[in-house]
Amino acid sequence: MRILINHVFAVFPLLCLVSCSRAIGSNPIEFPKTVPLVSEERAMPDVYLKYPFRVRLNDTSLYVMDIHPIDYYCHEFSYPAMEHKRSFAKRGEAPNEFLDAENIRLDHQGRFWVLDANRKKIVHFGKDNTSTPQETIMLDEAFIRTLDFDLLDDSTFIVPDYTGLHRLSLVNLDGKFVRNLFSIPASSGGGDMSDSNVPLAQAWRPFLRYNSQHGIAVLVTQLGQVLEIYDIRNERIVNIVKPIGMEPHFVTKGNYAVPTGIMGYSDIHVGRAHIYAVFWGHSFDDIKRQKQTKEGGRYIHVFDLQGNPIRQYLLDRYITGFHVDEENRKIIGLDVNADQPIVEYTYLP
Repeated sequence: MRILINHVFAVFPLLCLVSCSRAIGSNPIEFPKTVPLVSEERAMPDVYLKYPFRVRLNDTSLYVMDIHPIDYYCHEFSYPAMEHKRSFAKRGEAPNEFLDAENIRLDHQGRFWVLDANRKKIVHFGKDNTSTPQETIMLDEAFIRTLDFDLLDDSTFIVPDYTGLHRLSLVNLDGKFVRNLFSIPASSGGGDMSDSNVPLAQAWRPFLRYNSQHGIAVLVTQLGQVLEIYDIRNERIVNIVKPIGMEPHFVTKGNYAVPTGIMGYSDIHVGRAHIYAVFWGHSFDDIKRQKQTKEGGRYIHVFDLQGNPIRQYLLDRYITGFHVDEENRKIIGLDVNADQPIVEYTYLP
């Protein structure tokens, strides 16, 4: 397996040691239509990105997160000129430095937040051109290594729960637990369970996105092909899109989950009326045997807010992370297989 597999499953130390196979009896989601899209590369200045994994656009600033940097995890560029403005979230062991970066978020005030799972901290950087953290929120020690987050509002974060007892947790600006929401939509058929729920939470690791305009949070699984839609304001389940045989498949080794199916989704965007998710669909057997050598997914799945499949975009290259600019009908993607990793697609509504 290549570098991304080691990163996205960093919570599972045993994953890369086990031979894996395809899910048996799988029934993937069928989309009414497939629309091919052709990319255009956005030339970058001389900023080396080893493995760009997340990208966000805010007005005229494009933020890119590199998960395996030499110096800095995050970079800001002017957009569309692509001039380098600053680098921040410095890699290192000093108090204001980062051991890793899992995701980046922008709040309603345009402030930039970065999650360091290893140090259990969420850090705020200002809108100016400095690289100095403005605020650091230490997560409570009770949280098991938090691997994603989003902003519920100006005073609350929403994070996945990794105890296996719940699906989501709400966290205040002091890093303290507020309350839990929902449960993992799993059955014992997904894997063999131990006395701990932690392997289940590992196998069902989600990527998360919340849209405060309508209060909808969507989770997509890194393994298999499951999409979960929650109305956070009313604390209700909208829909669980879980095709037969496409839930995360795994076996338990000690207190760890070892995948035995496919790589699923790697990033998600929740828009005004649609959900967009990057889907890989690579089996671990193909990855292990190097039948699949490209990192990323060539499909962007599009659903409405109730989880009904609308269309899928077939890309001309593989991408890992992306941003959807619905106003201008642009998709900005990250192709780690290319020398110029930032690409742009134009799509029709």
